[in-house]
Amino acid sequence: MKIRRGETLRLSVDADSEDEASVDFIVARKNNYEVIYNENFPFTVMKAEIVVPSGTTDAWYDDEYYYQWTVHHVDGSIDKYPSADWCGDDECELPILEVCFSLDDPIIS
Repeated sequence: MKIRRGETLRLSVDADSEDEASVDFIVARKNNYEVIYNENFPFTVMKAEIVVPSGTTDAWYDDEYYYQWTVHHVDGSIDKYPSADWCGDDECELPILEVCFSLDDPIIS
């Protein structure tokens, strides 16, 4: 997934069942796993609309980041996606969010 720096990031997450209450969207730096964004979004009618405002993404460097989402169920159980079930023997990378340069980025001299 790619966005331009300062762009609003929008994602929809569909619930698998009615017992899913909310989802956390988590973004971390790829080089050191430092979490730079972690917000919770409720499921409404089996869907969560994740919206990361432009003011937030404007503060992110032009770089690659890992992301994941954590689903909270009403019974307190948690699922993390993408699931580790797809991991191979030597690889279990998270998906990548690439933040690209934008022409209205501040100019540093």
